[in-house]
Parts: sequence; structure tokens; C-alpha cells
Amino acid sequence: MNFSNEIITVPQQGEDYGTQQKEEPELIMPAAFSSLYKEFTANEYIAYPIGFYKNVKLNDTDQEKMAEIISTLSGVPVDDLLNKSNIKVNLSADISYKKFKECMKQADNLIGGGSNYSENSLLNFSCVKITYEEAVESYNLIASTDKFTGAYARLFCDYIGIILSILPVFIAVAVCLKDRRAKMNDLIYARKISSFKLILSRYFAIIIAVMLLLLF
Repeated sequence: MNFSNEIITVPQQGEDYGTQQKEEPELIMPAAFSSLYKEFTANEYIAYPIGFYKNVKLNDTDQEKMAEIISTLSGVPVDDLLNKSNIKVNLSADISYKKFKECMKQADNLIGGGSNYSENSLLNFSCVKITYEEAVESYNLIASTDKFTGAYARLFCDYIGIILSILPVFIAVAVCLKDRRAKMNDLIYARKISSFKLILSRYFAIIIAVMLLLLF
């Protein structure tokens, strides 16, 4: 594996150190509200309830509840929001961050969870540039704690973990096909089992065998 693009170097003044997610209410609140209102007007809410993309459409009752949340945040009457009146809807200036997060939590629950408005996902609306001081602090932390090798080891494990989680599927299928070609059913006594259960059991057996090799 080539980690040449992941070389850890001492930060220099004037470089671009990338971005990071940071809880900055003045950035999160207007961006998250704008996103929620846009999804509300289209009645199409993006969510990842179990890690997979889902386009959620709310029924009339839940859409009205969402309008109440937006009304609380903007001060615009619910009827105007539901009737899609030609008005400008902005986040109210006197809404506290605590109240804002409570409203976002309610919105996330209406959508079904896993939306852009969950407590953890709100940080995605606040990406700020890493400063020189923060870059130096991060470098010193890696140098003193990880001794550099720790960071590369985690990166290596991430890549290998992905490969090891996918590879056993092909091995399990290959073994099943080989058994079928060799007509193993005629040689040994075997109970009936679905193809799915057979491949799944062999998949986990291969994973355990691979993990044992890595551990020992």
C-alpha cells in the first residue's frame, strides 16, 4: 500500500492545513435552518437511518408539525408556511442555541432519525479551517503519543479491515461452487439447508479463521 499522500510533516506557516468540524453556533444555526426549510418546502428529507440513503416524505400531520418547528425558529406563522406564501423565511435572531438544538432534535425525530439535524450531524454544517496553532498541536500530539507509527498503523488497519470484510464472501462462494462441481452431496450425508444460510455460515467461518491468523 502506498501511503505517500499521508506523510506527516511539520506544519509550516502559510500552508493549507485542511478543515475540521467545530461546534460554532453562529455557523451551524443559519446553515442547518436553511437546509431544513429547503427540505420542508419540497417535502423531501434526506436521512441515513441505518447508514443507507433514504428520501423521506412526511404525511400531512407530520408536515404540519414540521411547520410548527420552523415557525418557532423563524417567527413565521404556520399557515403561511403550509400555504407556501411568497415570503422570506429566515432564522429568528433571538433564538438561543439550546432552543435551536431542541427544535432540530424534534425535526430529526419526525424524519425518523439519521437526518442532517441529529445532534452529531449538526456539526457537518460547521466546517472551519484548521489554524497553524491547531496544526502544530495536532502534529505534536502525534509525535509524542503515537510516535508516528500509531497513525500509520490505524490507517493500515482501516484499509485491511475493508479488504478482509469483503474477501471472505468470494471465498465462501468459491467453496460452494467447488463442492457442487465435485458432487459432495453424493459423498457425505448432509442435511438440507438454504444456499443463503450455507454461504453465510461459511462466510463467518472464514472471517474467524482469518482473524485467528491475524491474532496469532
